[in-house]
Amino acid sequence: MKRPLVCLAAVFCLGIIFTNLTRVHFLVFYILALISLILSFLALKQELRFDIFLLCLVFFLGATVLKNSQILSNCHIAKLIPYKSDVSLIGVVDNDPIYQGEKVSFILKAEKLRINET
Repeated sequence: MKRPLVCLAAVFCLGIIFTNLTRVHFLVFYILALISLILSFLALKQELRFDIFLLCLVFFLGATVLKNSQILSNCHIAKLIPYKSDVSLIGVVDNDPIYQGEKVSFILKAEKLRINET
């Protein structure tokens, strides 16, 4: 290969795209990445097998990175509402807002929650 990093980056991106289209759990991709890593170490002297296992490893790493970024804490509002619903939350801002670039963080003391399923 003339440009191996381009190929590895493309396979990494394919892992991200594939994961975005499926609903496979994070742990599955993590285990497959570990298996690919072990198999690539075992096939170090066999060039073709090593390349295949390395590409699988990079693919599953891309998938794992995306799935890891999508894991939410147990108290996140997305876990409290049904999929595809409109949420109205009314409350009082409990602290001074913290501005970080275009992002604003604050604690909202919720008083009323309305969920409209669509």
